[in-house]
Amino acid sequence: MAYYGIYDVTGSTTDRPEALGTKEKFWLVPSASTGLTVTSYLFKIGRPLTGENWAEKVCCEILRHVGIPCAGYEFATHGGDAGVISQQFVPMNGRFLPANMLLETAVKHYDGQLRFRQRKYQLSTSLNLIKLRSIGPPLATPGKFSHLSATDIFVGYLMFDILVSNTDRHHENWGVVIDYSERYSPTYTLAPSFDHASSLGRNESDEARARRLSSRDARDTVEAYVGRARSAFYGSATASQTLLQTEVLDSLIRLAPASTKQWATVFSAIPQKVYEDIFARIDPKLISTQATEFALRMLHANSATIRSAT
Repeated sequence: MAYYGIYDVTGSTTDRPEALGTKEKFWLVPSASTGLTVTSYLFKIGRPLTGENWAEKVCCEILRHVGIPCAGYEFATHGGDAGVISQQFVPMNGRFLPANMLLETAVKHYDGQLRFRQRKYQLSTSLNLIKLRSIGPPLATPGKFSHLSATDIFVGYLMFDILVSNTDRHHENWGVVIDYSERYSPTYTLAPSFDHASSLGRNESDEARARRLSSRDARDTVEAYVGRARSAFYGSATASQTLLQTEVLDSLIRLAPASTKQWATVFSAIPQKVYEDIFARIDPKLISTQATEFALRMLHANSATIRSAT
C-alpha cells in the first residue's frame, strides 16, 4: 500500500497571508511540476510535536470515504516547514463568510471577534441560523446526499466531530460560500467542512498515549479520555464550560432527531479496517506507532457512542 504523497511546494508563487485562525498559513499557487492543479491552495504549517498535519489528513480521508463535502488536504513541505495544503473551495466570483459574521447579524449582542468564551455560540442558534437564512447545501454534495438540507449536512459535520473528538468547531471554522456569478441574485451555500486538526488526540505525548492504552484505571483509559472531549458550543449563556461531545450528541438527538439518526447509522457502520488502511498510508516519519494506536482506539470508542443514536 503506497503512502500518501508529500508535495514540495517550495518554489510555488505565494499569494497572500490568511487572516483567519491562529496558525501560520498563507495562500500559494504551485507550479505544474509539483503534480498539483495550478490553482490557489492554502498552506498551513503544522506546529512541531502536535500531530496537526496527520490529523488533518486522516479526517479528510474519513470524510471522503463517507462522502461528506470537505476541504481536501495533502501533506506538503515549503522550505523547511512541514504542513498540509488545501485547494481553495470558494469559486472565482465568490467569497467565504465565516459563521461569526452571520451570527453577529442574527443574535443580539453577539461578539463575532470573541473566538473563545463566546457563550452565545450555541448549537440551537447555529442550526436555526442555517435554516432561517435559507442557506443551501454545499455545492459538492454527492448524489446520495442530494436530498439533504444544509441543516442536515451540518448535523453530519457535528456527528463527525464526535467521531474524531474534534474540539475546534468554533464560529470561524464553518460558514457560508456566497457566489456572486449572478450579480443580482447571489447564492448562499454551506461551506464544505474544514480545519479538523484538533482531533484524534493529536496533541498528546506518546508517553501519555502509551499509558492510557494500557491503563487498568477506568479514569485514565482511552475511553475515559474521549468521554472528556469537549466541543466549541456552549449550552447556555451562563455555562462555565463548553458542551462535552456526548452532550452535543444528546442535544442533536433532541434538536434534529431524523438527521442525527441517519448520520449515526452512516458513521457507526464504517468498518475499523477503513481507519486502519488510512493510517497505514501515512509515512511512518509523520506519525508514531503510539499515535496511530491511540487514534484507532478513539475511533472505535466514539463509534460505539454514536451507535447508541441509531
